[in-house]
Amino acid sequence: MPEPHSYLLLKLSQALFQRTPSGLAPEERQRVEVVARRQLKIEQRILATPEAARIILPQASLNQAIAEIRKRYANEEEFLADLDQAGLDPARLAAAIERDLKFEAVLERVA
Repeated sequence: MPEPHSYLLLKLSQALFQRTPSGLAPEERQRVEVVARRQLKIEQRILATPEAARIILPQASLNQAIAEIRKRYANEEEFLADLDQAGLDPARLAAAIERDLKFEAVLERVA
């Protein structure tokens, strides 16, 4: 499973059902998978544009986004366990969040 897809599963599970992917019922998991695949296709197209190449994200934005995710967990062990279960580690999570933030920045710029 590609890392952006893993991150999207984690993100969308939380956004749509307020649970991690492992806590989803089969029909919920299927819905999240469909939405994640669709969003990934859109992101790939948008991130391939010249506008995306001009976006530079401040490190503080990335740090804040990671902190927001970490604070959902009671402790570091739970956080790392969920990442592992999603096929991510802290570095891969950071890369996926950076991609997500860049995607959002491009949308804001062209809107």
